[in-house]
Amino acid sequence: MPLPHFRTCFLIPQARWIMQQLMKRLLQGLYWMAKVFGLLAATSTPTKQTEATSTTTTSSTKRCGKGKTRQPSGRMEWKLHYSRYWRLHGYLVMIFVGCYSPYAFWTIFCRMSFLRQNRLLLIIGFNRYVLVLFCAFFTLYIHTSKQKSMLKCLNGLLNNQRELKRLMMPVMQLLSIDPEVPRNIAYAFSLFFVFLCQLCLELSLGMYFLALLLITHLVHQCNVLLKQILNDVNDIHRRHTQTLHRRTFYSAQQYWLSLELWQVLRVHFDLMRLSRCITSLHGGQMLCFMAFVPMECMVHLFISYFVYYSRAFLRRFHRRLPLNMYAMVFIGSLFINLSLVILYTHRMKRKFAETRNTLSWGVTALPSGNWMTKQLRETIQYWGLYLKQGKRIFRITACGLFKLNNAILFCIVQGMLIYMMILIQFDKVINK
Repeated sequence: MPLPHFRTCFLIPQARWIMQQLMKRLLQGLYWMAKVFGLLAATSTPTKQTEATSTTTTSSTKRCGKGKTRQPSGRMEWKLHYSRYWRLHGYLVMIFVGCYSPYAFWTIFCRMSFLRQNRLLLIIGFNRYVLVLFCAFFTLYIHTSKQKSMLKCLNGLLNNQRELKRLMMPVMQLLSIDPEVPRNIAYAFSLFFVFLCQLCLELSLGMYFLALLLITHLVHQCNVLLKQILNDVNDIHRRHTQTLHRRTFYSAQQYWLSLELWQVLRVHFDLMRLSRCITSLHGGQMLCFMAFVPMECMVHLFISYFVYYSRAFLRRFHRRLPLNMYAMVFIGSLFINLSLVILYTHRMKRKFAETRNTLSWGVTALPSGNWMTKQLRETIQYWGLYLKQGKRIFRITACGLFKLNNAILFCIVQGMLIYMMILIQFDKVINK
């Protein structure tokens, strides 16, 4: 039996409020973790309090009792400011990672007996740990050297903020099953240090993914508004031909529509500028992440194969180990994270291309003739020129090496499969 109408109206706002609170706590946790890891040198302060306004007097106030009115409540706006303290903290974290990484690598290299039992495992482990530590140091260097540009982009996004979708990042415990951990505290701390380096890189890409979600949503809203305005222009022409005695009124409507088109153009230009800035700032992190994820997946997949099928492991331990489901979940979450970043980068680019299709469709549907005012005609022409130039200059790449689109995912999977087959053949040749 369905719920009554008043109970449904009560439950929906409550569920929306719970989701907003969960999202708020998630973003606060992401913000503070980024500051602790040295990825963000900023402090958030309220700038001003704005009140909701409307075009008519009756909609600007709310009735509260007999003859009483209540003004709509205001909303606090927040802005990120540059912090020298957190900038110094970021430099200290970067120096600590750069200085401790060689010692952490040497400690793990000397103490992890699993990797030292076979030359092939030793080579794979060497590549994995060196790549993780180098990517973490490079990510911290980019964030500490380009803090002001990143804060400028974040403030631009906060000025056009919308609700974001949920983003969850898996956390794994790596120190519970290693027998060397209770005997050597330096080895345990080095393992935990490598895990924090991985988390640092994933946090950087998590911030980039949230920015992609927000920009994609805003561009979609711009496309919807542009389509609605062009439909209104077409409707004005239809009424203009039916009632010729109201030409002055329809000319005034076209003037206001041209102003709305100009405002949408300004917002769209700001979003394109922010998207170019954010993608260029995260190009190095994307390159590191696209090298780290395939290597991490290959290491776990080959170790899963080695402990179950390799003759060297069977000769030494005389039994097979079962499949590690936690490793499979970790691999899946890493690859899903990489896929989301690449797919939403490509989706953001398609949303910008959809703006050109929307304008082309709307202009084609408009009848020809001199019925359009000069302001509206010039605004539409400027829109076309702007989108034509934006198509030429808007390119999304990882440090200029390759485009971030759906094809790169197939290349990554293909490279992983080829590399996996090569490692299996090496194992069959070396460990006969």
